[in-house]
Amino acid sequence: MTEQLRMTDIVPGMIPPPEVWDCMETCAHAYEYVGHFPGSTRPRCEYGIMQVGVSGEDMYQKTINNIVHVYCRFYEEARA
Repeated sequence: MTEQLRMTDIVPGMIPPPEVWDCMETCAHAYEYVGHFPGSTRPRCEYGIMQVGVSGEDMYQKTINNIVHVYCRFYEEARA
């Protein structure tokens, strides 16, 4: 059985990934390395930190209509 082709397969930058940490719902790397927000039991993905340490290279941001959006460099949509 073959997989369906997605727009992100053709033009990867066309649709931005979900923002951090909403990306955990659909990312292939979600829950591989998980920590918690300080003072909380809410999980947060730390996959990017495990790949590049605390250099800040694990995330990038874009400003759209004066609103800063933060994305993970390692987001990869999970295949069903």
